Amino acid sequence: LVETIKPPEPVPSVIFAAILMGEGWAPATEQIALAVVVTGVMLMSYAESTFQLSGLLATLSANFNFALGNNISKVSFARIDRLDPLNFWYRTVQVSAIIALPAALAEVRANGLAPASMSFAVLLPVALLNGGSFFLYNQATCVILDNVKMSVHAVLNSARRAVLIAATALYFGSGFSWINLLGAAVAFVGFAFYLSRKFSDGAAAAVAAESTSAWPEAAA
Repeated sequence: LVETIKPPEPVPSVIFAAILMGEGWAPATEQIALAVVVTGVMLMSYAESTFQLSGLLATLSANFNFALGNNISKVSFARIDRLDPLNFWYRTVQVSAIIALPAALAEVRANGLAPASMSFAVLLPVALLNGGSFFLYNQATCVILDNVKMSVHAVLNSARRAVLIAATALYFGSGFSWINLLGAAVAFVGFAFYLSRKFSDGAAAAVAAESTSAWPEAAA
């Protein structure tokens, strides 16, 4: 159930951007596309319906904080004394490491989670690859947030989650239920609708710009 609740995280991001950050509401087509893609991803991630209140509350809290964090990042990029997106995430990791590493080491010490030497040697390359990939992913996210509206980022982020779920299932051979396959189809339709509207809007804007630039010449 927790994995099914996590995909709607882009929705509060758009709501915060519209109400608290002054970005305004996204066009209806983007809202529809986001709703369809999020619904599809929720169905893709559905596996079982075991309910645990603590897990539900933790997931909702994570959605809220991720959404708020994305909006705070976007606001910081608009400041006069701003850091560019790449340096912003680099400095964020530096500060986070100062706070998180002592807490992580304390948890390892308290719970006896230190790995054996053999498993440590096996896991270290995987941990480094995972950490590097996560760092680059978040740097890319900061660059995207600096260049597009939150509603656009929300649709792209939902589509990314759909690709991640599909790739993970294929790689680990976990398979798909008919609900998961239905979700994949719904997410694909929603994202295809979003792209088609974006392309048609872009073409219409280009035609309007050409007409505007040609009008003074015709008048002359």
